[in-house]
Amino acid sequence: LRTVKVMRASLAGIRIVSPTWLYECEEKAAVESLSPRLVARSLPTKADPATFCGDSKHGVARMAAVLTKKAPLPLHNHFLFFCGAFEGSHRKDLQLLAREAGAKVLTNASAVTKKLGKAKVILVCHDVPTTGTLIPPSLLEAVRTSLTTTKTKTTMVVNSQWIFESVTCAKVISSNAFAPVNVKARELWQLGQEL
Repeated sequence: LRTVKVMRASLAGIRIVSPTWLYECEEKAAVESLSPRLVARSLPTKADPATFCGDSKHGVARMAAVLTKKAPLPLHNHFLFFCGAFEGSHRKDLQLLAREAGAKVLTNASAVTKKLGKAKVILVCHDVPTTGTLIPPSLLEAVRTSLTTTKTKTTMVVNSQWIFESVTCAKVISSNAFAPVNVKARELWQLGQEL
């Protein structure tokens, strides 16, 4: 149920229905009306903090309300930069999901540097524990400086699961449970937790 397609359907306000509805339609050889019990009101979450504090409860319904009110999408006014080598089409899928959630995707380190301290910037890191370059060295220093000098929390470093959980909860959630695996990225994530 937590595929990119399901997440995109939630963001588009498309109802996510139970397979039971299909069986009922097939059994009666007619399209049955949808009862509330057959429409998903939340998506499963893999982050304990989102589950325990109830942020994921009714996330799909909350998203529908946002769309009905023409309110900003969850990642509105956020700038995302994807760091590292994502497998296959994973980067492209995540970027598409982020855009549909209202984010602007930054494509190079200099664009990120210009936004630091002035806008909400999120570095989304792939989950490979490689010791190679994940974040370009110049950007690494700029983010470190931003995290240590800015009093407000405008910069976050997270793993890619954070995007799915923010869509699941229909709001930007804390970076607490989304530490990247890469050592340097994790150091930046830790700096963000200390604010």
